[in-house]
Amino acid sequence: MVAKNLTSSTMPESIAEQGDARKNQEIMLERGGSLSNTPDNLAMSAALTNALAAEARSEGSISVNGQPLANAFDTEPDDLVNSAFGVKASEIPEQDAGILSMADRNKQASRFAPLGNKYYPILPDSKSTNDGGFEERLKNASLRLQEGEFYLGTTPTNLSNPSATFEMKEAGAGIPRKNNERVGDPVTVPTDIQIKAGSMNESSTGSLVTAIMKAGALEYNRRIDKQVPNTLYTKIALAVTENALADLSYLEDFEGELEIDEMTGKPKSEGKRLSAVDQRKIDLAREIEGKDITINKGNGALGNMIHKEYQRMNPDADKTNLTRREAETLGAAFKELYAVLNPKMITRIEGGGVTQEQSTFQLSEAGRLDLIKGRDRRASLFLKQPIKPLSAPAPSGSIDEGDLSSMTKVTLGNLGQKESELVKKAMISASSVAHVVDKRRGKIMLATLLGRLQAGNEADVSTWQAEIHGLGQSKADEFIAKEAAELAELQRKRYVYNKDIKVWQHPNDPELNIPESMVYDADKVMESVMMSYAQQVSAIANAKDKANYLSYSVLAYNYRILPQQTYFNPVTSKITRFVTRAGEPAKINRKGDQVDQNIRQMYAAMLVDGADGLLPSARERALKAAGPQMKKWGDALRSLQNVSDADYDAVSDAIASKIPLDNPDFPAAAMARIQNSMVLDPTIHADLIDKIRGKGQDGLMYIDGLIDYANYTDAMAEKKPFHTYFNAYIDGKTNGIASNGVQMGHEETALRTGVIRTGVDKLLDEGDVRDLLEKLAITSLDKGWEDINFDPADGATAIEHMNTLARELYSYRQLNKDTTMTYGYGMELFSFWVNFKDAINLKLQEAKSDPNNNVLASFANSYAYVMNDKKLGFTGLEHLSQALNNKYSESLVEVMSADAITSRSLVRASSGMFALLNDIQVIDGPGGIGKLAFGRPVSEGSSTAAFTDYDTYAASPQIAAAQGFPVDKKGKQSLYQRRRAFHYKSRMSSATPKTTKKGSEPGRHAYGGALPGPIQSLDAVTVVKTYTGQSWNDISNAGHGNPYLFTIYDAFKMDANNYDVVLGEVNKNWMKECINYSYLQAYKDSTLQLMKRYDQNKAAVLKEKGNDIISELDGLYMKYMLEDHTGVTTDAKDGGSKKTYSGTQLARRLGKMAPYDEKNFGLQAKQWVDSMRNAMRKVGYNYDPQNLDWNPPPNITYRQYYAFIDEFYKQIDFRNQITKMIIKTNNKKQKLMEKLRSQGYKHRNRDGSYTMIPLQYFAH
Repeated sequence: MVAKNLTSSTMPESIAEQGDARKNQEIMLERGGSLSNTPDNLAMSAALTNALAAEARSEGSISVNGQPLANAFDTEPDDLVNSAFGVKASEIPEQDAGILSMADRNKQASRFAPLGNKYYPILPDSKSTNDGGFEERLKNASLRLQEGEFYLGTTPTNLSNPSATFEMKEAGAGIPRKNNERVGDPVTVPTDIQIKAGSMNESSTGSLVTAIMKAGALEYNRRIDKQVPNTLYTKIALAVTENALADLSYLEDFEGELEIDEMTGKPKSEGKRLSAVDQRKIDLAREIEGKDITINKGNGALGNMIHKEYQRMNPDADKTNLTRREAETLGAAFKELYAVLNPKMITRIEGGGVTQEQSTFQLSEAGRLDLIKGRDRRASLFLKQPIKPLSAPAPSGSIDEGDLSSMTKVTLGNLGQKESELVKKAMISASSVAHVVDKRRGKIMLATLLGRLQAGNEADVSTWQAEIHGLGQSKADEFIAKEAAELAELQRKRYVYNKDIKVWQHPNDPELNIPESMVYDADKVMESVMMSYAQQVSAIANAKDKANYLSYSVLAYNYRILPQQTYFNPVTSKITRFVTRAGEPAKINRKGDQVDQNIRQMYAAMLVDGADGLLPSARERALKAAGPQMKKWGDALRSLQNVSDADYDAVSDAIASKIPLDNPDFPAAAMARIQNSMVLDPTIHADLIDKIRGKGQDGLMYIDGLIDYANYTDAMAEKKPFHTYFNAYIDGKTNGIASNGVQMGHEETALRTGVIRTGVDKLLDEGDVRDLLEKLAITSLDKGWEDINFDPADGATAIEHMNTLARELYSYRQLNKDTTMTYGYGMELFSFWVNFKDAINLKLQEAKSDPNNNVLASFANSYAYVMNDKKLGFTGLEHLSQALNNKYSESLVEVMSADAITSRSLVRASSGMFALLNDIQVIDGPGGIGKLAFGRPVSEGSSTAAFTDYDTYAASPQIAAAQGFPVDKKGKQSLYQRRRAFHYKSRMSSATPKTTKKGSEPGRHAYGGALPGPIQSLDAVTVVKTYTGQSWNDISNAGHGNPYLFTIYDAFKMDANNYDVVLGEVNKNWMKECINYSYLQAYKDSTLQLMKRYDQNKAAVLKEKGNDIISELDGLYMKYMLEDHTGVTTDAKDGGSKKTYSGTQLARRLGKMAPYDEKNFGLQAKQWVDSMRNAMRKVGYNYDPQNLDWNPPPNITYRQYYAFIDEFYKQIDFRNQITKMIIKTNNKKQKLMEKLRSQGYKHRNRDGSYTMIPLQYFAH
C-alpha cells in the first residue's frame, strides 16, 4: 500500500459487463435518463443496478418490458436493447470500451476527459444517487412532448426541393391541403426514404426538418396529427443539450477544435492540468464572456453531436452529415426547446431589435447547481467512439471517408490550414507500415500487468512489475503529491468543504465554488490510468494474429502526424508501442553483415547502460564488455518466459471476447500460468530486478531485449542464421533547443545536442544543455542568496538548508528538461516557480514513501527548517518556490543563446502587429510542408450573418401564454413562437482572445504559439521528408519492400533491417531543413507584406472615414494594450478591494517585443508610455495610464487606431531589428555548416559512400 490509502473501490470486473450494462441502461431509459447508444457506452455499474433494484423493491415502480425489475434481469440483452432503442444490441457496431476487470464491480465505464484541459480523467461516481434531477427532467420532457404539449415545427412535405417533397409524399407523410385535408393516410416514413429525401434537399437555408430527416428520425404522432422527431431522438437531443449548457467547452472538444499546448506542440490532453482553483477562474471568465452569446454559442457543435449520437443507434442506415447551417439550426432549436421545457432551470432573456440577436439564456442558481451535480452521470453517457486499427493500409493515409470519417478528423485543430500534398504522401507511407502484435512481448506484457490491474488500488505498488508500467510507487507518489498540493491550495485560499453538497465553497464568492469532481483525487486518477491500460489491453487482444495498419491525422498547428486510432495507438499507448513490431523479421545471414552490425548497435543503445551516449565504435566496445552479463540475465528471463501459445491465446481471446475475470468461462488457470512466468527471485535475481526497475517504462523493452540478445548470442555461437524483430528508438536530443540552436547558428548549442563534437567516443563532449544548466545552477550557490536576508545568529545553518533544497532541485532532471524546453519556446522566467512547487511536493511525498533514503530525508528536514524559520520570512510554499526559481533563473538565461532570446522578441513583435491589425499571422513552413498560422477563428458579427427561422408550437393557448408566446394585433394568442438561428461568418485572426485565469487576453494564441510552431514544424518536416521521396525509397529497399518505421513526435522506432538507413536519412533531413529554413525570414516576409497592405490602404481609409468608429474586433488589441493599466488588490481581512497602479500593458508587452537595455527597463517603459501618450493625444485620444481614475474613451476612431499602429510599429523597430538578426544568424549558420564538415559524424551509406551528418537523432 502507498502512503495514501487508495480506496478499495477499483476497476470493473469485466471488459464490458454486457448483460448488466444493458439492463441498467434500460432501467434508466424507463426513467427518462441514460442515453448511451452502444454496448460499451451502455456500461453501467452493478452498484447502480443494486440501488435501483432496492428502489424497485421498496416502491414497486420500476419495470422493464412490463416485467418487475427482478424478472427483467433475466431478459435477453437483445430484447432489452431492442425495446429501448429499436435496434438489437448484436447489430450495433462494436465499440470497445475495454474495461478489463480488474477488481470489483462497483465502477461504471469512464469518460476520459483531457488531462491538460479541464479535468483529470474522471470515473463517474456511479454510487451517487444525486444526478441533479437529470433523469427526471428527461422523463418529464419526454412525456410532455409525447402528449403534444410542445413540439418543434417540422413540415417534411413542404421542402425546398420538389423531388424531396415527392419522395415524402409517396411514402405517406401526407400533404396538407385546404381545410386541413390530406392526401393519403399519414404514416411514419421509413428511415431510408427520410434520409434520401433529406439529402436531396441539401440547401443553404439550414432547414430544421431537413436536419432531422437526415437522421431518419421523423415519426408520425397520431395523438397530435403531426410529423415530429421520434422519442429516442428527442431524448438524445435534450440530454446532449443539457450537457452542452453545463459545459460549453465540451462542445469545443466535440467539434475537434482541440487545444494544442503551444509549448509542447502536442494535444493538451498530454499536458499538465490546471489546479481546480485556476480552472474555476477560467470557467467563470468563460461564463461571464459567454452570457451575451450563449444563444448562438456552440449551436453547430451541438447540432452535429445530436445527429451523430442518434446515428450510432441506426447502424444499418446510411450515414449522413449535416451542413453547417443545418447543424446550427438544429442546435439552436433544441436549446430553445430545452428552455421551454425547463423554465426553472434556464430563462431566455430577450435582446433588443427585431432579430433579437443579443438574446441570452441564463441559468438560475438552482439550475447551475443541478448541472454541476449531474456532471458525473452525464459524463458516462457521451463517450467518444473508439477508432480501431485497419486491416489494410488507408489509401489516403487517413480515415477520410465512410462511416468512421464522421468520428475522427484528418486535420486536427482550427487554424485554417490543411495538410499539404507532401504531408499526405507521408501519411500514406506511414499507413502502409504493418504493425503486428508480437507473441513474446504480448506474454511479457500480460505477465507483468494483469496482476496489477486485477488487484486495482489494493495492489502492492512497490513491485517492479507495477513500476515498469507506470503504476508503481513513483506514479502513486506523483498523484498523491498533486492531490496534497491542490488541497493545500484550497485551504490557503480559505475554501471550506461542504460534504452535504460535495462542493468546496469559496469564502466570499459563491460563483468561485468548486465541485468536488474538479478537485484532484489521487485514487480516481490511478483508477482512470488503470482503466486506460485495460482499454489498451483489450485493443491489443483484438489486434493479435494479424497485420494492423494505422491511419493518420495532422496537427494543423505544426504538421505533426498522429495516428487516429484510439487505444491501439503506439504514440499514446506505451504498451502498444512495446508489443508491436514488423510483419517480417530482420534476418542475419552471417556475422558481420549489415543487419548484424545494425542489431549490435541497437542492442548496445537500448540495453547497455550509458551506451546510447557513445558513438558507434565505442558502443561496440561497450556491448562486448556488457555482453556476458546480458547473456546471463537473458538466459534467466528466457527460462522463466515459458508461457505456451495456447495459454496466451486463451487469455487474449477471453479478453477480446469481454469475458469477466471472475466468470467461470474465463481461463483462470492459463492466466495464473502467465502471471507466474515473470516471477523473479528477490535474492537470486536482485541485481536484475533493480536493473529492470531502474529502466522505468522501458523495463518491458529491456526484458524482451535481454531474451532476444541471449537468442542472438546462441545463434552466432552456433553459426546459424538469426531472425529478430527487436526494435530501437532514436530520439531528437533536446530537439526543440537543437532546432532553434541551428536556426541561430549557435555552436555551443550544437555541441550540446549531438550536432557536432570534438571527441571520437562520446556523442556529447561535455553533456547536454540540461547538464550545463545543473552545473551552472549548483555553482551559483557559492555566490550566496542575494534576495534573502539571513539572520546573523543562524544564517549559516539557514543557508545550508536552503542549499540542500536547491542542490536536490537544481539537479532534478525532469525539472531541467521542462524549463529548458519551455523557456526556449517563450515561457516567462518567473512562471517556473510552479515547476519548483510541483517538484518540492513530489520530493516530500517520495521522502514519505522511502524513509530510508537519506537524500530525501535530508531534503524533507531542510524543507521543514526553512518553512518554520520565522526569520527567513517565507509565507508559504509559493514564496519559497519563487525564491528558488529566482536564483535558478540566472543560470537558465546563461544556458540559452542570446540570439535565441532576441529572436523570441522579434517573433512576438510580429504576432503583435498581426493582432493589432486584426489579421491572421501566416508564414511559410519549412521544406514545402505548408503554411503555418497562429491565431483562432473569430466571428464577424451580426452584420454579415445569415439566419434560419423555425417555430416552437404549444398545444393550447393557455400553455402558449404561460410560455410568453406572442399575441396578434387583435389580442389572439398565437400557438407558435418563431425563433431565429443565426449563421455567423468567421475568419481567422491573431487578435482572437484566449481565456486564462487572468481573464481574456487578445492575441494570446498567436503570442504563445508563434515561436514554438515553426520550431516544432522542423521535427514535423523531418518526419515528412523521411516518409517520402528518396529517403522512403532507401528505407523501403532496406526493408525488402516491407519497411518498418514508426514516429513518436521527435523520435523514430525501427528494426534491424533499416536502422543504419533511418539513422542517416533522419539526420540528413533534419539538418538540411534547419539550415535552409529561417523562421526569422518567414516572419519578416509575412510582417512586411502585412505592413505593405496597411500602408497602401491607409490614406484612402483616413480620407473616407478617419473619424468613424472602428469595429470592436478591430480595436480589441489596441484597447487591451491601452486600457489594462491597474491591478486590484484584496484586503485579506475584510475582503475589500482597491485599485493600484501595476504598470501598463503597453510597457509589459513592449518589454517582450521591442529592443531595450534590461538594466534600465523602468526608464525605457516610461519613454514608451510617454511617446504613446503624445502620439495619441495628437489625434484626440486621452491616454493617461498613471491616473487611477482615468477612464479610456468608449470608442476609437480610425484616425486614432492608425496613430496607435504607427507609433507601436515605430517602437518595436521591427524591420531594422529583424534584418540585422537574419544577417547575423545566416552568417553563423554557414560557419556551423563548416564545423559539421569536420566535426560531424562520418556516416557510411549503403552504396559505400560517406556523408558527414549530425547525430541529433541518435540516443534514446
